[in-house]
Amino acid sequence: MPQRIAVILAGGKSSRMGADKATAMFRGERLIDRVARLLALQADRVLVSGPSAYGLTLEAIPDDLCAPDGPVGGVFSAARRLSQQQGVRAFLTAPVDAPFLPEDLMARLVGDECRVASDPESVHPTFAYWTLDRLAAMSAALRAEKSISLFRLAELAGARRIEWADHRLFANINTEADRRRFESAEF
Repeated sequence: MPQRIAVILAGGKSSRMGADKATAMFRGERLIDRVARLLALQADRVLVSGPSAYGLTLEAIPDDLCAPDGPVGGVFSAARRLSQQQGVRAFLTAPVDAPFLPEDLMARLVGDECRVASDPESVHPTFAYWTLDRLAAMSAALRAEKSISLFRLAELAGARRIEWADHRLFANINTEADRRRFESAEF
């Protein structure tokens, strides 16, 4: 059985938050700790795509200098690092600012192709399953693009949408107001 690897996307600038989202407190723990804990229940290994591991005993994968900007850079940097490891063929991503990520995220997204989470209203490409062979095939073609969205990457990868009924599972914290509002949410 292949390793079930999860990568926390934590390399953003957090400009709307005003401080690093990974270290924002949520229900008594930092967001990075919460997301790492939730993913550890589903994955064999959890890594951080970002400048550091935030004091956790996880491997940190900083963005490659030649990677596109934004979360796509994190995906390609993780793919490059993981492709050098024996037996790894794919990995799951989840954002550091998603305190309610689904308990069945890994179970439902793992497959033979790239997959992306969705709900009846939206697609959530930060919650995705990426195969190394598909990313490698796209890498050369996208290297010239300095900026590409995860939506576009999922589309180009032919990612199959896997739908959850509850959109709240994909709520993310972009501002301090979001953090306060979700802190008291009943789910």
